[in-house]
Amino acid sequence: MTENWKDDPLENTAPVFGSGNFLLDRGYADPDEMRVKVHLANRIALLIEDRELRQIEVCDRTGLKQPDVSRIVNGMVSGFSVWRLLLVLKGLGQRVTISVEAGEQERTPPLAMAL
Repeated sequence: MTENWKDDPLENTAPVFGSGNFLLDRGYADPDEMRVKVHLANRIALLIEDRELRQIEVCDRTGLKQPDVSRIVNGMVSGFSVWRLLLVLKGLGQRVTISVEAGEQERTPPLAMAL
């Protein structure tokens, strides 16, 4: 570390402005999908914590292997599909619904399904 902050090479670099989309700035090919995965994994982790479940209990309820439970709890969701994370939530006793609604100017009836 330099003794004088003015000697720090970062002090002389231009600021970097993000796009406002952290996941896009981090280089994820599909930041919207990753955002959904992170939210689902967070919900799973909170359920496990709130219920004070051990990872082996989560494995029994969901069919996951222990390393997969650990990865989800730690937010490492790259290798998981959204569908698989939804099934984990279902295995933890959550009611999972998927709904699709028409846009403002469309007259298509809404579609809703539950797992």
